[in-house]
Amino acid sequence: MASLTLQINSLAALERLLGGETQLEIGLRHSVVQAFAEKHLKAIAKDPGFSARTKAISEQVSESLTKQVRETVDRHLGTVIQDRWDGRKIGIKLHPPVQQDLETKACDAVRAAIDAAVTKSQDTWLPKIEASVQSRIDRNIEALVNQRVDARVKEVLAKLAS
Repeated sequence: MASLTLQINSLAALERLLGGETQLEIGLRHSVVQAFAEKHLKAIAKDPGFSARTKAISEQVSESLTKQVRETVDRHLGTVIQDRWDGRKIGIKLHPPVQQDLETKACDAVRAAIDAAVTKSQDTWLPKIEASVQSRIDRNIEALVNQRVDARVKEVLAKLAS
């Protein structure tokens, strides 16, 4: 493909040329951005000083962010504990109010789960238990009635025999 150079000396002409959303206009915008980046930004990105500055900025931002996070954790949650030989953080000793709140919420969640399980079990097992108890009661009553009837029959037979 042949290279084409186009010079535009008017902002209005540039806006008319690149301001729309047709495929051609989008392609032209993309080409302009690419040419600008290659001409002006490539040299900056390859500069060793630029790389060193971006690394230093990145480290400074990382340190600052780490410090802010630690201060926020210390202020609102507790103290970060570093017990490892390599200095990595392994936990947080929570402030007593935070610890109490966490324990309360954990207990509430466990109670709710137990209540839900008990309710579900009641719905499943209560009818079976009631039926079993009723059956047992019916058998006991029948056994008592049979014992009393047998005793009464024996009494009557004994009176008739005498």
